Amino acid sequence: MTAELPPRRPAPRPRGPLARLGLLGAALAGAAAAGACSDSPTTPGGGGSGGGGNAQVIPRVGDVLPINTQANSACSNAETRGGRVVAVTNRAIVVADTGNPAGGFTDAEYASIGATFDTLVYPVDTRHFGVPEDIDDNGRVIIFYTRAVNQLTPANVQFVIGGFFIARDLFPKTNRPGFQGCAGSNQGELFYLLVPDPTGTINGNVRTKENVLRTSLGTVAHEFQHLINASRRLYVLNQQDYYEQVWLNEGLSHIAEEATFYQSAGLSPAGRPGDSPRADLGSPTFTAGTPAFTALNAYNGSNLGRLSTYYRAVQDSTALGLTVDASGDPDDDGLATRGAAWAFLRYAADRLGGSDADFFYKLVNGPTLGLANLRSATGAGAALGDWFRDWAVANYADNFAGTAAQLDARFRYLSWDFRSLLPRVTSNNNAFPLAVRPLTNGAARSDSIAGGSAAYYTFSVAPGAAVTVRTRGADNAAPPGPAVRLSLVRVATADNAAPTVTTYDAGAGADLPITNASTSVGQYALVVFNGNLDNPRAKQTVTVTATGLPGTLFAGAPALAAALEGAARASVASAQPGPTIAGLRAAAAGGFVTTDAPLQERFRRMAEQELAPRVAGAQAWFRERRR
Repeated sequence: MTAELPPRRPAPRPRGPLARLGLLGAALAGAAAAGACSDSPTTPGGGGSGGGGNAQVIPRVGDVLPINTQANSACSNAETRGGRVVAVTNRAIVVADTGNPAGGFTDAEYASIGATFDTLVYPVDTRHFGVPEDIDDNGRVIIFYTRAVNQLTPANVQFVIGGFFIARDLFPKTNRPGFQGCAGSNQGELFYLLVPDPTGTINGNVRTKENVLRTSLGTVAHEFQHLINASRRLYVLNQQDYYEQVWLNEGLSHIAEEATFYQSAGLSPAGRPGDSPRADLGSPTFTAGTPAFTALNAYNGSNLGRLSTYYRAVQDSTALGLTVDASGDPDDDGLATRGAAWAFLRYAADRLGGSDADFFYKLVNGPTLGLANLRSATGAGAALGDWFRDWAVANYADNFAGTAAQLDARFRYLSWDFRSLLPRVTSNNNAFPLAVRPLTNGAARSDSIAGGSAAYYTFSVAPGAAVTVRTRGADNAAPPGPAVRLSLVRVATADNAAPTVTTYDAGAGADLPITNASTSVGQYALVVFNGNLDNPRAKQTVTVTATGLPGTLFAGAPALAAALEGAARASVASAQPGPTIAGLRAAAAGGFVTTDAPLQERFRRMAEQELAPRVAGAQAWFRERRR
């Protein structure tokens, strides 16, 4: 593990009186009066408000706290559970539901989770996103391990809800003159985590201690980002619309998982003095038993799984919040969307260079949300569409058959070699999971592409041959709509000529003449990108036809197949073992890909309907407390 990073902290401000505590604080104060817990400790630096020096009510191990776990309503219909305090650390209060299934974590394991939060998760997340405010004046985050999270995952589904954060807990509980409180609030910095259920007592879903423990700390980092994001927008930036759009909020939480991986593994994507360069991490880095392998399995394995899910359904998914499932129904926050959002944010950080933390901090602490936020933080402005198009190219071209060093950096991932890594954590025989469509001479292919995503068509061109690739709309007559943007990638040739990427603006490349001036057969790909970022649901149907192709793919150069994409797979198969254990393989296949996807859109609706009328009052309440 590398050295602990200093958190970003606003200037200290004095704290208000302890009499203004919320539900948990009131419970603890009562217990303290009865001699059940301590009222003497003070915070070691506090939260976003700084250490004010007031004595604060901190629970003792064994105290039982009443906590509302209702996830269907923000301020009403409370479902209160008893939570036993199992560990108290400098930054965390770890609490376990008294009704959790048997065979769960021991108190020592809970204490270890709290210690890791202090030394790893808290410093990493606060450096990248900022320090949350401390509305309950205890300088700590409550981490509640509760069966209520397990109950949210239905039986027989290919995902696991690993935890959630709900913004209502940052609102004052009681009514005050001039504003309405949120009765369901726990009035403190709090999030909720999955618990082991070895016999599947809840919805028939078996959750082994090993699997839950393996993914739990990554989920802690994930949910803590959600908490920081909402807390700072509410009480530091004083924004009325404080709830970041789901796709970007989730992407940032997956960045939190990745950043925790880097810190735990002693690696870094770059940006600070003494850090290693962007290392294009691939399969050989992750030999079983190494710290990098252990950290990948604990913190970033699910990200790889979600990215594989996106690659397999690339046309129907987008980083901007749209996945279309097998039934055709849109899902604003599916696993594929999560994989795409994380991958694009990683690509954008690589493209910017400099400090990753500075870029992600801007996204959490900026004045706007969603695409406007991303345009501002990247500095791309109106050209953000170019970034998404170039990212779509990178998803195919990066590290194709060893071409990374020759490819323009705009079309690469600098931190990860997904070409070598993803085949090692998928279950489809060492194949790179990106869905590609081979073209054959004169045969038309029609595909419908979500806004912000792409379709990929591959073909070979004989030496000296001329080929025409025609792109049309749904009727195969008129050119595609103006949102469609084309990129022609010459990935490789048998004589190892440098790869090239040629981009075309909307509709301009409807008929692309291609001449292979090389002395050997070339491998090409057409990347068709739907640039409608503002409306990802506006799918664009595109029909692609190529004429002049050889009758057989790779005709005239039988060995070329081994030199191109097949070689990429072959080199992976013969590389060092890499992350092939069952946990990562299952993650990539969807067997234990953690998510809070089914909840986040619901929580945003709560924010808009139940909490939005309470925002101004909550901010006034907070300012009064800090006087």
